Amino acid sequence: MRKLDFTAALVALAAQGCLDAAPSYDEPQRTPPFIIKSQVIPALNAVVKLAPGESMDISVPFRSEDLGANVLAVAYLDVRPGKPTTAVYLWESPASTFDDLSRTVRGPVSNIGAAGCHTVTLVVSHDFNVRPDRVVDESRADRIVWWVDVKDPQGERTLLDDCITEGVEQP
Repeated sequence: MRKLDFTAALVALAAQGCLDAAPSYDEPQRTPPFIIKSQVIPALNAVVKLAPGESMDISVPFRSEDLGANVLAVAYLDVRPGKPTTAVYLWESPASTFDDLSRTVRGPVSNIGAAGCHTVTLVVSHDFNVRPDRVVDESRADRIVWWVDVKDPQGERTLLDDCITEGVEQP
């Protein structure tokens, strides 16, 4: 009789483990794209040197939870606070999930400009948040900036002072 009670108790305990409620999962929330800056090419911590007319090949990995919204990357040339800007590159990716590690903005950025110092600002955001000349909501986008030195065909050197932009106060 004692052996039967033990077996019944064991079966009862096992049955309780099977009656747990199914786990619940929260619906994913859309997240702004974020750029994995340590993997960006060309590196962000050096001036990119180009010959006149040469393109800059970029590779910019990012992650985001899109919930059906496509992702756009737009490169702007020489962004100045309060001034109109020029989009020089546009890239689009279909919607995906945060777990997708293969997403990378790739391609040549051309039309960087005449000889001298320039900035190329790449903004990555969902398609509803990017316009050709601006980003609607900065909190829903990520951006990086490259400093680019387009060599002067006459051999003149670009000075760092030439890279200081309008609207930036110097000490």
